[in-house]
Amino acid sequence: MSKSPQFIAILLFFVLVAGGGFAVFVLRNNFVVENTAAAPHEPVVYLTAQNRAENPEELVAPEPAARVKVLSNEVGYLNVRQGPGTSNAKVGQVDIGQEFEYTETQNNWYHIVLEEGKTGWVSGQYVQEVEG
Repeated sequence: MSKSPQFIAILLFFVLVAGGGFAVFVLRNNFVVENTAAAPHEPVVYLTAQNRAENPEELVAPEPAARVKVLSNEVGYLNVRQGPGTSNAKVGQVDIGQEFEYTETQNNWYHIVLEEGKTGWVSGQYVQEVEG
């Protein structure tokens, strides 16, 4: 059974408050746990769901993923290619309206992330950038 992030945060907060010696706060969209009972000579470590840092100023919120949406076209799908150009082999196709995270661009081609970690390139002529 998968627990929601809210349930985990509430449970974590309850355990830390009941146990004493910890402070839980939000810094730059991260829940941060600080051991306030650490001895003066012991280093304090700040933890979040994504990061571990020696200084809370090192914690930064993750950048939202860059995404593209497949636009309508005359064939009803978009070819995904091995490289950024029509001379590269076709490795699949995606449907109109689907959205994908992309990792880079080259010459108006987007390197998208497909299911199961597979990747490929789509023409920027047939996609539109959307907010993550």
